[in-house]
Amino acid sequence: MRNEQKNNPNAQLLIKTRKIDSAKDLKKIYEAKGISVGLIHSKNTTKQNEDCLIKCKKGELESLIAVGMIGEGLDIPTLKISVLHDIPRTLPTTIQFIGRISRVHKNQTGNAILIADKNYVKGEVKKLYYFDKSWDELIPGLVEEIVMNSPLFPNSEPSELNPLGISPNDLKPFFSTKIYKTKVGFEFKKGFHKKMPSGIDLVFTHQEDVNSPLILITKHKKTLPWGKDSALFQENYDLHILYLIDDFLFESTTSDLILNYMKSKLFDTKKYKIVPASNIRNGLSDNTIGQYFMVGMSNIYGSGASNPTYKMLMGLEVESAVKHSDGAVFSFGHALSRIDENETRGIAVNNGRIWAIKRKSVKEFSIWCQHIYSLIKLGNNESKIPRMSNLANFKSVEKFEDNPVSIQLDSVCFQMAIVDITKGDKNYESFIPEIIFDNLLNNNKKIECSLIVEKDELAKIHFDFDNEQKWVVNSDTEINIFIDIPDKDPIKTSIEDFINAYPPLIIFQNAKSLRGTTLFEPKIKEQKFDRTLFKAIDGGWDETDIKKEAEEPTEPGKIYNVQQKTIKVITDSSDYLDNDIIVIDDGAGEMADIIWFSVDKKIIHFFHCKYSSTDKSGANMRNITELLQQALRNCIWIRSSFIIKQLLNRVNKTQNSRILEDKYDELNELHDDFIPTDWDYNVYLVQPGLSKSAVFIENMTNVEKLLLILDDRLQSSGCNLKIWASS
Repeated sequence: MRNEQKNNPNAQLLIKTRKIDSAKDLKKIYEAKGISVGLIHSKNTTKQNEDCLIKCKKGELESLIAVGMIGEGLDIPTLKISVLHDIPRTLPTTIQFIGRISRVHKNQTGNAILIADKNYVKGEVKKLYYFDKSWDELIPGLVEEIVMNSPLFPNSEPSELNPLGISPNDLKPFFSTKIYKTKVGFEFKKGFHKKMPSGIDLVFTHQEDVNSPLILITKHKKTLPWGKDSALFQENYDLHILYLIDDFLFESTTSDLILNYMKSKLFDTKKYKIVPASNIRNGLSDNTIGQYFMVGMSNIYGSGASNPTYKMLMGLEVESAVKHSDGAVFSFGHALSRIDENETRGIAVNNGRIWAIKRKSVKEFSIWCQHIYSLIKLGNNESKIPRMSNLANFKSVEKFEDNPVSIQLDSVCFQMAIVDITKGDKNYESFIPEIIFDNLLNNNKKIECSLIVEKDELAKIHFDFDNEQKWVVNSDTEINIFIDIPDKDPIKTSIEDFINAYPPLIIFQNAKSLRGTTLFEPKIKEQKFDRTLFKAIDGGWDETDIKKEAEEPTEPGKIYNVQQKTIKVITDSSDYLDNDIIVIDDGAGEMADIIWFSVDKKIIHFFHCKYSSTDKSGANMRNITELLQQALRNCIWIRSSFIIKQLLNRVNKTQNSRILEDKYDELNELHDDFIPTDWDYNVYLVQPGLSKSAVFIENMTNVEKLLLILDDRLQSSGCNLKIWASS
């Protein structure tokens, strides 16, 4: 260094190592030789690193020690000499480093100097250190060794496709892939390597032939968090492998973000989609051991306070911890399992990913992809995941099995602080939209429905299995939705985009449910409904106009509607105390028609009331289907900390919601100390048109089947079901 400074007085020294402890030891060694040294690494504060760089640029320090990748973004041209105490093993990092120290400063002469011990060189850069040729002669020769046989790169020189001279044989990808189903006409675009997005450079592009994986290495600059003000950055490299086998695309990448930026340049993104969950499930069909280390379970019904959106179990042989009761609510989400003595493999059915715990050559990765292809291509849509029989079954379907009895919007709607629906100049605030089934059409491939908000029909909508976009809203005026969710980004979009991004859950009377094109079959207890939960309302319905739910009675001699009768039964009961609170939440999107807070006993009772659609009580399905939909929605609120807040919001903003006896302050005080897990929960279906003797006969009626589904669902959420009806 002293000799160099005779010709270039401002020459400085760059010292590279991988570990902070090593850097501290080296600092002492260099300082003992009379060289002033600065030290930058990731554990320094931002100010410490920046002060060090400023001193180096001013010439107050003769040398700089950089740890790991920190030094890759330095832009100090006077760093003339470099010492590698840890030698980069790959050509990209070596070439990049050479570029940093070989810049000619206007006040310096001569070549840059690099010092390293070639006896410690490993990996693909050995050739650089062992040949006598100058590096500017040797590097182009290494690049020429890569021969391209793919038609994707016409009129391209090898040096253009592989400027760093990387050998594909030296790449060791982690075995992880997303799998897509491609459509007719899918292909990689010729010459894509010349059309990369701004900020992304291709430093390696390789495909042996049309039947081989396409291998890409990209480079992009990433600003260092502690060096933003100094314009410091590091250059990140990412490996991407795209392997087309028949009509399946296997995608492996170290950066989903970078690959997603590139995809439109590589191929037509409209000609592929994630493979169905039933295909991915077959990725474990060769499991000979069946030992699981991790199991993730996805909630069929969305999120709720009692059952989470997703539940994960971890441990040795964790499959034994999956309970039969889980199958009433949860379907399979992902798993990590020991396949055989040589492989531990994971699958994630919701995002189309399969992976294995190993890192090997691209050729071995290709062979593994071919094996996975054989499993998912030849697998059965009805196949089961080994040793996961307790969870709800699922499969892909192409038509409806039956008429829906309930269509529920995604649970994200019920996590809100604010929901606004707008159509033209009409605005609906704090009303949850509802989807009401109308007709089943086109050989059971299409359903027509009505979109209802605050009892107004905003539009006709339909779901069609044959459409690319399954849900379509038929409206001349765009309908938009705004949802403000606590602690999350708000949602602001059209209602059509919303219901396609968050598909509604369609429930059938056999307990099966459909989300998108995936049909779920929960494990419902095979038993009769507990008839003791079904009772005639106290005092009977003689004084009630059973055809009126909330409107004033019109039938001669009747003094109550169904809601008024329900409130009278509540307030006349010995369980009702003076400090109890009753909230009437009548209107579209309500939590329930009547919510009774039994304060001393810490019980919340949700009452769903419905007028009778028939003159005489019986077992007519029309008298149960809407109640079922309303009661299923209650699962969102069981043990939710937002119950009282939502009710207060409804009372303030909706016309028909109110608190009996003006106990607004009392409900507000209850909210301040409300701990939802301290309370018990009951859901009541109030329907004078249901008759106990008609519902429960020797052969199970459809009404009893629906009650059994609802009871099982509520119990799994920690809630009890009761029916007030007729005898």
